[in-house]
Amino acid sequence: MGRNGRYNPLCFMDKYDLAFLNDVCSFPLLTYAEEKKYSRLAQKGDLEARQKMFFSNTRLIASRAKVFALKYRRPDLYLAFFMEGVDGLYEAISRFDYRKGRFSTYAQFWIDQRIRRSEDIKPLVRLPPYLSDWVSTFRNAVNA
Repeated sequence: MGRNGRYNPLCFMDKYDLAFLNDVCSFPLLTYAEEKKYSRLAQKGDLEARQKMFFSNTRLIASRAKVFALKYRRPDLYLAFFMEGVDGLYEAISRFDYRKGRFSTYAQFWIDQRIRRSEDIKPLVRLPPYLSDWVSTFRNAVNA
């Protein structure tokens, strides 16, 4: 648990996972002009422009994966959420229209959607709503 009583997803990672995240998230962010330039090139099929956009926005994936790991109280799934976010970022790069706004806002939607649809966060057995409410009430009473 962290200082504020919340789970810290990073405490479930070994040194190799942390080194991977440090390497991936160390790329500089793009300016708005660079963003437009690379997205225009990516629409034309330039692989280097797609890679530049991808690596410059991996911090966004890391941030969103952490939000979902905390939201679902599953810090052990942080890397799984990160990998789902990678798929979402690729989808965003392929669909982005540079004339309509900032890429990070657009990419956040696709990253979040891919993480939400991840099989890792779906329960194995679906409960009816009245039972899931009862389970939530029971968990809150136990945790209080």
